[in-house]
Amino acid sequence: MVQALRNSKRYRGFVLTSIGLQKLQKSIQQLEAQTRVRQSPRAIAERVQLAEPDGIHPMTVRKLLRCQQGVDKRSICQVFAALQLLLEVGDYAHASLSGARAIVEVLEHPAKQLHSDVAGRDTASHFCGRTEEKSQLQRQILVERCRLVSVLGVAGIGKTALVQEFTAEQQEFEYVVWKSLHHAPTIAAMLTSLLHSLVERSPAPLPTSVEELITSLLKHLQQHRCLLVLDGIESILSNRPLAGYYREGYEPYRELFRSIAESPHRSCMVLTSQEKPREFRRLEGRQVQFVRLQGLSASESQQLLQQQGTFAPIQADWHRITDYYGGNPLILKMVAARVVDYFDGSISDYLSDGSPEQLLFQEIRDLLGQQFDRASEPEQIVMVHLAIIGDWVSLSDLQADLESVISRQDLLDILDSLYRRSLFQKSRASFKLSPTLATFIQNYKNVHPQK
Repeated sequence: MVQALRNSKRYRGFVLTSIGLQKLQKSIQQLEAQTRVRQSPRAIAERVQLAEPDGIHPMTVRKLLRCQQGVDKRSICQVFAALQLLLEVGDYAHASLSGARAIVEVLEHPAKQLHSDVAGRDTASHFCGRTEEKSQLQRQILVERCRLVSVLGVAGIGKTALVQEFTAEQQEFEYVVWKSLHHAPTIAAMLTSLLHSLVERSPAPLPTSVEELITSLLKHLQQHRCLLVLDGIESILSNRPLAGYYREGYEPYRELFRSIAESPHRSCMVLTSQEKPREFRRLEGRQVQFVRLQGLSASESQQLLQQQGTFAPIQADWHRITDYYGGNPLILKMVAARVVDYFDGSISDYLSDGSPEQLLFQEIRDLLGQQFDRASEPEQIVMVHLAIIGDWVSLSDLQADLESVISRQDLLDILDSLYRRSLFQKSRASFKLSPTLATFIQNYKNVHPQK
C-alpha cells in the first residue's frame, strides 16, 4: 500500500464537499461580477495555465464543478490557487470507491472546527516536511494494520496537520471520520455522534449505555474498514497529580481505547494528544503504536516560513531561529508574522534586536504558560531546576541536586510524567528543556539562575 501511495500515477478520487463547492462558486460569481466575463471551465483552465506551466484540462474543471466524478488533489489545489482561494480540509473529500459504501469526513463543527483553535490553524494546506513521520504513520496504519495509533507532541508541533495530510490521501478506507475532543465531550456524546456518522440511515435507535455504544462501534469496525480520528485527547486528561490520568467523569474513555486495541477488527483509530494516557504503555505492541513529533529541521523551518512571507536569504538565520524556538511550527508562524511586519523580513535584525527573553512576545508566552501551568507542582519544581541548568543534565546529577526535596522514586515518576507531556528533550539518560521554555521559566516565573 505504501508503494501505491508513492506511485507516480495520480489518484483521481477526490470531489468537492458542499462547503468547498459553495466557496468555489462564490469566488467564480465574484470574479464574473468584477470582469463581466463568464468564467467557463475553459476560462478557469486558462487562469491555471498562467500560474502552472503544465496547466489543467477544461474537462477536469468541469468534473470538479459538477462533483460527479473524482479528480486528483493537485488539480483541486491548482483551481483554488488560480482563484486565490485557500484549500482547506473541509473543502474536499474522497469520492465513492469501487466496493466502498461511503467515505465521510466529519468535524465537530463542520468546516469550522479546524480553524477555531491553535491546533486547527496547523492545516494540511500549509503542511511541509515530516517525511519520516508521515512514512512511519503510513507504515503503522496501512502496512502493519495497527488498531490504535497515537500522534504525540507538545502544543503547536503539528500533530493535527500531520494526520490531516495523511487522511487526505487515503483511498482504502470505506469511512474516514474526524472528531475533535477539544471541547471535552462526554464519551456517550462522542460515541453517539461517531455512530451517527457511520450508520447509514438505520431506522434502529442507537443504544444509550456506554457499554452498548462501544459494542455497536466495534461491530461496525469489524464489518467495515474505517479510519477514525480523535483530535486533542489531552482535553479529557487531568493535569494533576501526574500526566496520563483521566478527568473525573471521563474514565470510560479508557475502556473505549482498550476495546479498540484488544478487539479484532479491520479498522484503525488515530489519536492526537499532548499527553499519552497511562494505560497505553501496557497496550503498546504490534497493534498499538505511536508517533512522537519533534521540532522541524532548519530546512523545514525555512520552507514553512517562506510560506508566510519574503525573508532575507541568510542561511545561518534559519538554523538560529529553528534552534531557539525548537522548530515548533506554530511558534515559527507567530515569529514569521512579526519579522515580516516589523523587520522587513530580516531574521538577523529580529534576532539581534533584543535579548532572549524579549524574543518571547505575548503570543508565545501565552502558549508556553499554558504548558507550564498544566504541570503539577512537583513537575514545576523539576522544570524550574532544568531551566536554571539550561543544558543537558544526567539523571544522577539531577537526583543529587534535588535529593533534599524529591526522592529518587518520585523523581523518576515526575520525569516520566513530564516526558508524557512532551515537555523536555531526552537523550539516553540525560534531559534538557527547550531553550524557549527554559528562557520563559527563567524570566516569567520569577526564577533566576543561582551562582
